[in-house]
Amino acid sequence: MNRGFLQRPSDGPGGVRHVLACAAGLCLAIVGSAVAAPVENPADLRVLLVVDRPNDPFIERIRAEVVALGLSVVTRGPVGPLEADARAQHAVAAIRVLVSRKGVEVWMADVTTGRTLARQLIVDERPQGPDQTLIALQTSEILRTSLFPQTSKPRPAPPPVVRPPDPPPAVVQPARASSESAIVAGFGPYYSSGGVSASFQEWLSLQRRWQRGFGVALDGSWPILRGSLSGVEGSALVGAYTLGAEIFATLPAKESKWVLTTGIGGGMLYLRTAGESNAALVGTSASTLVGHGYARVEGGVRLSSWARLALTTVAGTTFQSVTIRFAGNQAGSWGSVLLAGFLSFGAEWE
Repeated sequence: MNRGFLQRPSDGPGGVRHVLACAAGLCLAIVGSAVAAPVENPADLRVLLVVDRPNDPFIERIRAEVVALGLSVVTRGPVGPLEADARAQHAVAAIRVLVSRKGVEVWMADVTTGRTLARQLIVDERPQGPDQTLIALQTSEILRTSLFPQTSKPRPAPPPVVRPPDPPPAVVQPARASSESAIVAGFGPYYSSGGVSASFQEWLSLQRRWQRGFGVALDGSWPILRGSLSGVEGSALVGAYTLGAEIFATLPAKESKWVLTTGIGGGMLYLRTAGESNAALVGTSASTLVGHGYARVEGGVRLSSWARLALTTVAGTTFQSVTIRFAGNQAGSWGSVLLAGFLSFGAEWE
């Protein structure tokens, strides 16, 4: 039977060079295979999770990402240094949550030599607290790229940080029209010096106001209950009918609940007297048309966007005093001083 045997190499220089070349090639092949060869079974690699709280959702989130890589996971409570705990469990990586709960510490060892490969902190310093999902994804990505970079499938990129939605734009109220109209109706006492009692008067005003608060108005009034004048010869009922144009200003000019309006105007006043008595009323003052001027001050409150309630005061005078006579004798006068007060209601529209 033929048996093979080893032949002792010659001691010449050529034989020594041949042995050294073979040894160098074998070393390069071993190193190259250790560096380039992928991990065939990731489940053979163990990762230690150091748990300081039972059922910690932070650790459970990291566990899920590590298991998704196909790695074997072991857990235990903190005993000593992270590196020592990992070596005791024959783990190639160890992970624990920082005391601040704002991130994790990751320790990894070289798969071939077991020497410390990397120690890294993954921290999220957001004021509202760390994004645990983002930290877990970054941790698994470090393990994937360090332990088996050539065989693992690319992991999806971490989800982008979702920005809170922008607040809805402020609702801008449409600007009011450059002008608005109003009608104001009121009633109240109307008084003139000279001996005639106050009458009860109806007041009506048609107004047009511009944006800066200035406006014009057409004012009129007529008696509901006329005033009276009594004398020895008899008595008379006196009623005044007024019509005038006015310019006014409203403060404040912008929208406000409370408003103040001041104005000045002038027009015509028709005074009518009717005798009622012991003797007939005699004289040219039975009905008279005279000019008059007046000032108006109105304070009010807006009940709604279109309605307002106000108290209106009017003060004025006639351009000439009207004398009232009974049987040729002067019984009184009317028009030196005019005073009126009206409780009014106004409606506005654009």
